[in-house]
Amino acid sequence: MVRIPYAELAGTPEGILTLRALKAEPVDELLGDALWDESLLFSISEDALERLLRYILNAEQQIPKLRERIRKIHTQPLKHKAMTLADQLREEGKLEGKIEGKQEGINEGQLRAFRTSVLRALEIRHGAYPDGVREAIDAVEDPKQLENLLESAFRSDSIEAFAQNL
Repeated sequence: MVRIPYAELAGTPEGILTLRALKAEPVDELLGDALWDESLLFSISEDALERLLRYILNAEQQIPKLRERIRKIHTQPLKHKAMTLADQLREEGKLEGKIEGKQEGINEGQLRAFRTSVLRALEIRHGAYPDGVREAIDAVEDPKQLENLLESAFRSDSIEAFAQNL
């Protein structure tokens, strides 16, 4: 497909656009004129335009460059539709990012609390513990494993016996 010129790709408007996008991505031309042919963009459905914008955003194109490309569209209804969809997708991405960030923060907080609890249980049960034990506990990312280590910290007869469970 790389050798076929954009103008020679045939099919329905949505099919042509899809082929052009697949051809353009590997050569970093998703924002090039061939893909942004207004007569082609004007003849596709709003769903197809949304898919194109999602594809471009998933290909990690920078939003300012995408906005600039949309601003170059001469047909006002098409420009408005593309800008509206791009804004919606950008907001959707922000929301997803916030949700993911919040969940990661919650998960990290839970892990930190578990680690602190394991270390505190070791202090209560056995007094001091070596730095290597702290480092090993800090490296544990699985909440279930930390839960098991907490129980082991309370039940172990010595810090050495606990360390064997790490």
